Amino acid sequence: MTNPILKACEDSLIAVKISYESQKNLKKEADKLASQLKYDYNNKIYDLEKERDTKINEVLLENEATIQTMVTNLEKDKANIAKVKGILTMMDLVAENPVKQTPEVYYYSDKDLNGNYIPNKRKVPIPPIKSLVDDKYTNILLFILPNRKPVKKYSLVIWGNTIFGDVPNAFSRGYVSGIQDADCNIKILVKDAVSKAELTEYANNPKNLSKLLSMIPPTLPQLATEFEEAKVLIQDKDWKIAYLRSKILYYEEDYHRGTEQPEYAALQKELAKLLK
Repeated sequence: MTNPILKACEDSLIAVKISYESQKNLKKEADKLASQLKYDYNNKIYDLEKERDTKINEVLLENEATIQTMVTNLEKDKANIAKVKGILTMMDLVAENPVKQTPEVYYYSDKDLNGNYIPNKRKVPIPPIKSLVDDKYTNILLFILPNRKPVKKYSLVIWGNTIFGDVPNAFSRGYVSGIQDADCNIKILVKDAVSKAELTEYANNPKNLSKLLSMIPPTLPQLATEFEEAKVLIQDKDWKIAYLRSKILYYEEDYHRGTEQPEYAALQKELAKLLK
């Protein structure tokens, strides 16, 4: 006959073993389910992140395209504004009705033609050695000038006059000590040399002509074209109105007590006639 105590112990051991196996099976199932859930949700997270990144990229690309369009339009606006300002500036020049001047280059000497000192200095004109440009609006000449330097005592220069001298405002690039001029708004120093002969030879060498011409401001032909266009456009009513408004604005904002000037009142009167 089985001892009831032993029987109870055996039953308890069996129950514990069954419980342990059940726990192991439950843990395996839980781990399996957790792994599957992790896998499923990782896929969902990946898909969501991919969708998120795609949406972000779309927004950024759209924003970049919008900015690029704005920049392009802004550059076009700047170009148009610059063009209009250029035309208005030329119209201002047309209104002045400028005339091409003949450049005069000279110096003052305290000696007469024989080398004797004189009490009152005399004016000594310096003739050009060559003409480089002579058209409707521009006269550019080549000169050899004494420069008061100790060794290279002579300078080869391109000096001249253009009605557009104040428009580009960047023509003067040379200075020669002791030399005076009248009506020269283009001044370009080419080179210095010990003697006039050296510079004369350089100037007369056909190979150097293209070098000399390349030093002349390349904008002159374009300025002449723009000037001719402005002469026509200033007769157009809309452009005339724009020109008058720009002049009025100048007197209002850039001219001290400009609104008190008689020219300001005249411009206002002329504009009022065109706006009727």
